[in-house]
Amino acid sequence: VIKLIDADVHNYPASMQDLTPYLSHRWQAYVQQSGMGVPGASMYPKVFAAAARRDAWPPNGNQPGSDPQFASVQLLDEWSIDAAILNPLVAVSALHNRDLANVLMRAVNEWTANDWCAADRRWRGSIVVNARDPEASAREIEHWAKDKRFVQVLLLVRSHAPYGQREFRPIFRAAAKAGLPVGIHFGGGGD
Repeated sequence: VIKLIDADVHNYPASMQDLTPYLSHRWQAYVQQSGMGVPGASMYPKVFAAAARRDAWPPNGNQPGSDPQFASVQLLDEWSIDAAILNPLVAVSALHNRDLANVLMRAVNEWTANDWCAADRRWRGSIVVNARDPEASAREIEHWAKDKRFVQVLLLVRSHAPYGQREFRPIFRAAAKAGLPVGIHFGGGGD
Protein backbone atom coordinates (compact mmCIF):
# COMPACT_ATOMS: atom_id res chain seq x y z
CA VAL A 1 0.00 0.00 0.00
CA ILE A 2 1.38 3.37 -1.02
CA LYS A 3 1.06 5.88 1.80
CA LEU A 4 3.56 8.64 1.07
CA ILE A 5 4.38 10.06 -2.38
CA ASP A 6 6.89 12.79 -3.20
CA ALA A 7 5.36 14.37 -6.30
CA ASP A 8 8.33 16.50 -7.38
CA VAL A 9 11.82 14.98 -7.37
CA HIS A 10 14.24 16.57 -9.83
CA ASN A 11 16.55 14.10 -11.52
CA TYR A 12 19.23 15.56 -13.76
CA PRO A 13 21.82 14.09 -16.08
CA ALA A 14 25.23 14.83 -14.55
CA SER A 15 26.31 15.81 -18.07
CA MET A 16 25.46 15.04 -21.69
CA GLN A 17 27.55 11.89 -21.22
CA ASP A 18 24.59 10.39 -19.32
CA LEU A 19 22.36 10.87 -22.36
CA THR A 20 24.77 9.96 -25.17
CA PRO A 21 24.19 6.19 -24.85
CA TYR A 22 20.61 6.92 -25.91
CA LEU A 23 21.61 8.98 -28.97
CA SER A 24 22.48 7.76 -32.47
CA HIS A 25 26.11 8.07 -33.59
CA ARG A 26 25.16 11.17 -35.59
CA TRP A 27 23.81 12.98 -32.54
CA GLN A 28 26.60 11.72 -30.29
CA ALA A 29 29.08 13.31 -32.71
CA TYR A 30 27.04 16.53 -32.79
CA VAL A 31 26.99 16.77 -29.00
CA GLN A 32 30.71 16.05 -28.74
CA GLN A 33 31.78 18.41 -31.54
CA SER A 34 29.56 21.27 -30.38
CA GLY A 35 30.41 20.91 -26.70
CA MET A 36 26.70 21.03 -25.97
CA GLY A 37 25.59 20.79 -22.37
CA VAL A 38 22.28 19.60 -20.95
CA PRO A 39 19.61 22.20 -21.81
CA GLY A 40 18.86 23.95 -18.53
CA ALA A 41 15.43 24.56 -17.14
CA SER A 42 15.66 27.63 -14.98
CA MET A 43 17.34 30.98 -14.97
CA TYR A 44 16.13 32.34 -11.63
CA PRO A 45 18.73 33.34 -9.01
CA LYS A 46 19.50 30.64 -6.47
CA VAL A 47 20.52 30.95 -2.83
CA PHE A 48 22.31 27.59 -3.03
CA ALA A 49 24.03 26.08 -6.05
CA ALA A 50 21.53 24.18 -8.22
CA ALA A 51 18.80 25.40 -5.83
CA ALA A 52 19.43 22.23 -3.85
CA ARG A 53 19.75 21.41 -0.18
CA ARG A 54 23.37 21.21 0.88
CA ASP A 55 23.00 17.54 1.85
CA ALA A 56 21.61 16.63 -1.59
CA TRP A 57 25.04 16.59 -3.25
CA PRO A 58 26.10 12.99 -3.89
CA PRO A 59 29.50 11.75 -2.69
CA ASN A 60 30.76 11.51 -6.29
CA GLY A 61 30.65 15.33 -6.54
CA ASN A 62 28.09 15.45 -9.34
CA GLN A 63 25.08 17.71 -9.06
CA PRO A 64 22.05 16.81 -6.94
CA GLY A 65 19.57 14.56 -8.70
CA SER A 66 22.22 12.84 -10.81
CA ASP A 67 22.76 9.70 -8.69
CA PRO A 68 19.72 7.41 -8.34
CA GLN A 69 21.25 5.20 -5.65
CA PHE A 70 22.26 8.15 -3.47
CA ALA A 71 18.86 9.78 -3.96
CA SER A 72 17.11 6.52 -2.99
CA VAL A 73 18.96 6.41 0.32
CA GLN A 74 19.01 10.17 0.99
CA LEU A 75 15.36 10.77 0.09
CA LEU A 76 13.26 7.62 -0.23
CA ASP A 77 14.76 5.56 2.59
CA GLU A 78 15.39 8.42 5.00
CA TRP A 79 11.83 9.75 4.74
CA SER A 80 10.03 6.39 4.21
CA ILE A 81 8.68 7.51 0.85
CA ASP A 82 6.72 4.80 -0.96
CA ALA A 83 6.85 6.40 -4.42
CA ALA A 84 8.44 9.49 -5.93
CA ILE A 85 7.63 11.19 -9.23
CA LEU A 86 10.71 12.20 -11.18
CA ASN A 87 10.57 15.54 -13.00
CA PRO A 88 13.70 15.88 -15.13
CA LEU A 89 13.70 19.59 -15.92
CA VAL A 90 15.69 19.20 -19.12
CA ALA A 91 14.46 21.99 -21.37
CA VAL A 92 14.29 20.16 -24.70
CA SER A 93 11.57 22.59 -25.85
CA ALA A 94 14.05 25.47 -25.55
CA LEU A 95 16.05 24.07 -28.47
CA HIS A 96 15.15 25.54 -31.86
CA ASN A 97 16.49 22.49 -33.71
CA ARG A 98 13.41 20.24 -33.60
CA ASP A 99 15.28 17.13 -34.68
CA LEU A 100 17.80 17.55 -31.86
CA ALA A 101 15.04 18.38 -29.38
CA ASN A 102 13.12 15.25 -30.38
CA VAL A 103 16.09 12.91 -30.02
CA LEU A 104 16.90 14.48 -26.65
CA MET A 105 13.25 14.06 -25.63
CA ARG A 106 13.57 10.31 -26.28
CA ALA A 107 17.03 10.16 -24.68
CA VAL A 108 15.84 11.80 -21.45
CA ASN A 109 12.91 9.39 -21.24
CA GLU A 110 15.15 6.37 -21.93
CA TRP A 111 17.62 7.61 -19.32
CA THR A 112 14.82 8.05 -16.76
CA ALA A 113 13.53 4.52 -17.46
CA ASN A 114 16.90 2.77 -17.54
CA ASP A 115 19.00 4.72 -15.05
CA TRP A 116 16.34 5.74 -12.53
CA CYS A 117 13.16 3.65 -12.69
CA ALA A 118 15.17 0.45 -13.11
CA ALA A 119 17.35 1.36 -10.10
CA ASP A 120 14.50 1.45 -7.56
CA ARG A 121 10.87 0.37 -7.94
CA ARG A 122 9.76 3.47 -5.99
CA TRP A 123 10.81 5.90 -8.74
CA ARG A 124 8.04 6.94 -11.16
CA GLY A 125 8.82 8.76 -14.38
CA SER A 126 7.38 11.81 -16.08
CA ILE A 127 7.28 11.69 -19.87
CA VAL A 128 9.36 14.62 -21.11
CA VAL A 129 7.94 16.13 -24.30
CA ASN A 130 9.04 18.72 -26.85
CA ALA A 131 6.37 21.43 -26.90
CA ARG A 132 7.77 22.76 -30.20
CA ASP A 133 6.71 19.51 -31.91
CA PRO A 134 3.35 18.41 -30.51
CA GLU A 135 2.92 15.58 -33.04
CA ALA A 136 6.28 14.04 -32.09
CA SER A 137 5.39 14.58 -28.44
CA ALA A 138 2.10 12.73 -28.91
CA ARG A 139 4.01 9.77 -30.38
CA GLU A 140 6.41 9.90 -27.42
CA ILE A 141 3.47 9.81 -25.00
CA GLU A 142 1.98 6.82 -26.85
CA HIS A 143 5.34 5.05 -26.68
CA TRP A 144 5.86 5.52 -22.93
CA ALA A 145 2.21 5.15 -21.86
CA LYS A 146 2.73 1.38 -22.10
CA ASP A 147 5.37 1.59 -19.36
CA LYS A 148 3.42 1.84 -16.10
CA ARG A 149 6.45 3.32 -14.33
CA PHE A 150 5.63 6.58 -16.15
CA VAL A 151 2.75 8.33 -14.41
CA GLN A 152 2.43 11.76 -16.05
CA VAL A 153 3.42 13.96 -18.98
CA LEU A 154 5.73 16.86 -18.12
CA LEU A 155 5.55 20.33 -19.67
CA LEU A 156 7.76 23.19 -18.56
CA VAL A 157 5.89 26.45 -18.00
CA ARG A 158 8.05 28.65 -20.25
CA SER A 159 7.04 27.93 -23.81
CA HIS A 160 7.00 29.67 -27.16
CA ALA A 161 3.18 29.98 -26.86
CA PRO A 162 0.48 29.51 -24.19
CA TYR A 163 -0.51 25.86 -23.78
CA GLY A 164 -4.17 26.70 -24.46
CA GLN A 165 -3.33 27.23 -28.14
CA ARG A 166 -4.65 24.66 -30.64
CA GLU A 167 -1.16 23.62 -31.68
CA PHE A 168 -0.70 21.81 -28.34
CA ARG A 169 -3.84 19.68 -28.64
CA PRO A 170 -1.97 16.57 -29.86
CA ILE A 171 -0.08 16.52 -26.54
CA PHE A 172 -3.23 16.82 -24.45
CA ARG A 173 -5.15 14.32 -26.62
CA ALA A 174 -2.39 11.73 -26.31
CA ALA A 175 -2.16 12.25 -22.54
CA ALA A 176 -5.95 11.95 -22.16
CA LYS A 177 -6.06 8.82 -24.35
CA ALA A 178 -3.34 7.27 -22.17
CA GLY A 179 -5.11 8.31 -18.97
CA LEU A 180 -2.10 10.37 -17.88
CA PRO A 181 -2.24 13.75 -16.16
CA VAL A 182 -0.16 16.61 -17.55
CA GLY A 183 2.12 18.21 -14.98
CA ILE A 184 3.33 21.75 -15.62
CA HIS A 185 6.51 22.75 -13.80
CA PHE A 186 8.58 25.93 -13.59
CA GLY A 187 11.34 26.10 -16.18
CA GLY A 188 11.73 25.79 -19.90
CA GLY A 189 12.56 28.30 -22.57
CA GLY A 190 10.32 30.35 -24.78
CA ASP A 191 11.03 32.77 -27.58
